[in-house]
Amino acid sequence: AAGMAVMEAVANDEFLAEVTEKGERLRTRLEQFIGNYPELFELVRGKGLMIGMIVQEPYTNAALGAAARDLGLLTVVAGGNVLRMLPPLVIGDTEIKEAIDAIDKACATVVSAGHD
Repeated sequence: AAGMAVMEAVANDEFLAEVTEKGERLRTRLEQFIGNYPELFELVRGKGLMIGMIVQEPYTNAALGAAARDLGLLTVVAGGNVLRMLPPLVIGDTEIKEAIDAIDKACATVVSAGHD
């Protein structure tokens, strides 16, 4: 019964449209990091709220993930030197801003270290 209730809520067109819009906002903000840190990022990829950032060598997704974790942001270190973000579907604007701020600080930390 609980599973069916979740499926009904998630399959709602209005809810899905909101998730898509949040994903687009998050992706747009993350793509700005390519311009801000061209030596660090190659590409932002993904769909909806499942978004990954490809980190360029000599930097590593593990170093960036650790720096983000130190700032309270949990990410997933994935194959292909990808740092993945998987926020909850109900993420709000405040949390998106907090995540972007944490990633920005993590990027600055990793780049200032000059290596992974």
